Amino acid sequence: MELLLLHGSRAGDASNDRCVWGGCEFVSSVPRASVGIGARARPGQRRRDIPCGVAEDGQEVTRRWFETWNRGDLDAFSDLYAIDAEMLPPASWVESGVLEGRAQIRRFFEGLKEAWDGEDTAILNEMFIAGDKVVSRMDWQVRGRTSGIDTRLPITNVNTIEDGRIVRQQHFLDHEEALAALERQGEH
Repeated sequence: MELLLLHGSRAGDASNDRCVWGGCEFVSSVPRASVGIGARARPGQRRRDIPCGVAEDGQEVTRRWFETWNRGDLDAFSDLYAIDAEMLPPASWVESGVLEGRAQIRRFFEGLKEAWDGEDTAILNEMFIAGDKVVSRMDWQVRGRTSGIDTRLPITNVNTIEDGRIVRQQHFLDHEEALAALERQGEH
């Protein structure tokens, strides 16, 4: 896979960087230095542009997801999900399978908060648009309540956002697996 490097944004710079991967344009915007990757467009593929307002709204919802989680505001965090949202944790987790509805998704995240002790920080490393999805790469820094072991979980989230709410969210422990899933869904 040939990689394209996005231009990095300086801290506080609100500009969006753009690149093309698999014939689709990505908009990358993170509130600190960022690097995006992707493959060059294949010959003959049509470029699909996402209106900037849609991209900006989805990215803002995703930023608020990180902000509300990190400050421990589960009410505001849960409110980012549509009432009938679907969430898919990583397939290898015990709590895998589709979670349906805002209430069930909230209970899942409450369970995570209960399992962890002390540090529980979601750090946004990269964000970009893929078709109608907002993709965010993060490091989740946590400490197990029982074990006391500090852990860093690299996770890629793929969000579908409509009317300012997350309607579908899927978490991947492997970024390449997330990109492959987007490719299979035609969001490449």
